[in-house]
Amino acid sequence: MLSYFEVNAWQTAYHDALRETDPARLHNRVEAAEEAMYKRLQELATGQVLGAAELARAMEAEALNKSSQGALLVLKRDKLPPIPVESA
Repeated sequence: MLSYFEVNAWQTAYHDALRETDPARLHNRVEAAEEAMYKRLQELATGQVLGAAELARAMEAEALNKSSQGALLVLKRDKLPPIPVESA
């Protein structure tokens, strides 16, 4: 059984990214949040749970999707510098 910390690791990483004020650390925070969110979405997608737990999984998946499409995306767009494109 997953611990509370393991289940909510994506939320911690997400909020850490949103609260980061040091531009030098922001990229790493955003990357960590995206990685934790992706990992949790994969865990939720493979779960075979019924009843109230299934509803809780669906609600968490919805929160993950909204978070990745909402504030984290805005943070990346507005606060992170563009990644330089290497020319061949």
